[in-house]
Amino acid sequence: MNKFKARECPACQEGTIDMRNIRGLAVPFRDEPAVVIDEDLIVPRCDNCGEILLNEKLAAAYDAVAQQSYERQRITQQKEEIEKALSALRVNQSELETLLGVSQGYVSKLMRGEKVTSATTVRFLHVLSSDPPRAVRSLAEIASLDRELLSRLERAQPVRR
Repeated sequence: MNKFKARECPACQEGTIDMRNIRGLAVPFRDEPAVVIDEDLIVPRCDNCGEILLNEKLAAAYDAVAQQSYERQRITQQKEEIEKALSALRVNQSELETLLGVSQGYVSKLMRGEKVTSATTVRFLHVLSSDPPRAVRSLAEIASLDRELLSRLERAQPVRR
């Protein structure tokens, strides 16, 4: 039996904290500004400001639901961005792996949802597919800078102390 009693919100002092389902609520989680909670989870939440009050048990449940929602959202994002990048760049998965500097088979695992990549990789794929010629030129410049830096470091004399 739920023993929670509705009460004034301590955050805004205008709303009422009561048990509410947060399915469909977009929340910041990990490296994403908005992860849509896609499972039912009843938590104490203010009807005015949206403040959520969690005890240890509810916090663990919230984290688990948010993590699952995050992973499902990220898998969808990565698949979409990979498909766009493959099409825009007119390359196959192996060539995309080379371009990204990842191991063989990694893109395939991302497409199947076996791996969840970072926000940085998803955003990088987006940049690649948005303006392929510019992105490839930038990558070539970065590779050139890296070679120049490596060459300079190889010529550098060790610092004596």
